[in-house]
Amino acid sequence: MKSGKFLQRVPLERARELVRSLARVTESEDVATEDALGRFTAQSVFARFASPHYRASAMDGIAVRAADTSRASAEAPLELDEVDELPEPGGASEGSGAKGCIAVDTGNPLPAWTDAVIRIEDTKREGVRYRIVQPVSAGKDIREIGEDVAAGALLFGPGHRIRPYDIGALLATGVDSVPVRRLPRVAVFATGTEIVEPGGDPGPGQVIEFNSRMLTALVSQWGGIGSYGGHIDDEPEALERALLESVTGSDAVCVIAGSSAGRKDYTVEILAKAGTLHAHGVDMMPGKPAAIAEVGGVPVIGIPGYPVSAYAVYRELVQALVYRSLGSTPDPVRTLPATVRRRIVSRLGVEELLRVCLIKDHRGLSVAALPRGAGSVTTLVRADAILRIPATCEGHDAGEEVTVELLETGTEPGATWVIAGKPDPLSARLESELRSAGSGLRVSYLGRTGYDMVAALESGEAHTAIVSVADAGAAQNFEALVAEHARGAEVINRPDGFVAAVGSALALLPEASSIRQRLNAEN
Repeated sequence: MKSGKFLQRVPLERARELVRSLARVTESEDVATEDALGRFTAQSVFARFASPHYRASAMDGIAVRAADTSRASAEAPLELDEVDELPEPGGASEGSGAKGCIAVDTGNPLPAWTDAVIRIEDTKREGVRYRIVQPVSAGKDIREIGEDVAAGALLFGPGHRIRPYDIGALLATGVDSVPVRRLPRVAVFATGTEIVEPGGDPGPGQVIEFNSRMLTALVSQWGGIGSYGGHIDDEPEALERALLESVTGSDAVCVIAGSSAGRKDYTVEILAKAGTLHAHGVDMMPGKPAAIAEVGGVPVIGIPGYPVSAYAVYRELVQALVYRSLGSTPDPVRTLPATVRRRIVSRLGVEELLRVCLIKDHRGLSVAALPRGAGSVTTLVRADAILRIPATCEGHDAGEEVTVELLETGTEPGATWVIAGKPDPLSARLESELRSAGSGLRVSYLGRTGYDMVAALESGEAHTAIVSVADAGAAQNFEALVAEHARGAEVINRPDGFVAAVGSALALLPEASSIRQRLNAEN
């Protein structure tokens, strides 16, 4: 009999510690340097050669002995003959009085007797003779041996993810192959008799299985190999069989759905029967029904079936597991300060990961909360950042400063045009025109309705509200709400059946005039 409770709940940080302790670092393998993009080094990598490995000219010009040029001036130009060889600087025959130079191009090796380069534009050539009008100091425009990297120098420590320019540095210093961690294999399968694979036509009560593809893509993004093993009906025997097959040859297994406390949720029972159940329930929202177990020495994570919950568990737990398997840690999350415009309420006892849009106006950067529904996968598409609310906090008041975690490292804060409502034909056209114009803005939607949409305008959580005016009464009511609650907003009546209320923040953006023109088009 199911208890309907999470009997082994743990705080989020404890859950992370658990998955890291269960992960096993993969073995080392050598790969060709040119094929190592995105791989993680298994040990320290050292330069075989110096870079450069010879004294080289850094410019086109003439190589000279600096001491020979000491008396050159505009009043008394110095003429140097092009020669093949002279005594080395400091040599026994250096005082012979002989002076000369040799023409060099950028990157040419330099004769031992030279110790400086005069740029070609600072010389005047007459046959095999060069005239200079100013002295040059020793070492000028010369790349010494090992100037960039010394032979034997440490290039990268263990756990470093190889980037395109790292490949250049490795090859430049003679490292033709590099020891890297084997890619960890994460098997994913879904449970549920209601599942239809992509490409099928779902009937009432059926759902397309997309979580697995999203999750395996995340594993690939983090440096592992995600593989989908199909879906299993809600039958304990079939689930146990699939689980035992999946742990063979995998570094981790993720079971989507069935880890909650419903009457057809068998995942936790099977994990406890087949191995060791370390946790059932994590104090986080969304993602509370996660489970952490070990079967046959392989970590197994029970993933909630709702897509936003599934993503949250992957972001917080599976990412830590994958990076631990690679002998590394995730890159630091980029954070920014922002201001709450309207009170955000949160539940005590769980750490909440709230999806938010970032909006920029004359008051700075502020957050606009997206709908909390764990089944709304589009909120992940629309979100700019995560607002992490601690388990000990009941929320944030209006005007309070918070710290947000950007979802994409390249996200430009405030480069989102926020619409208070939901996507519709007019907003879709506006979004298309913004992209084609190369404005750099992306469009996101808060999904608000009615008064709450106008309140988003009033508080500065959105730039724009767009509503259908098929019903003239509804249009008038919307205009009245804007006039009363969103003073300073501009209302545009369009003949194509929509009303747009443009927030006062519009005037602060460089794209404002063109956006207003588009919204007013065909009026």
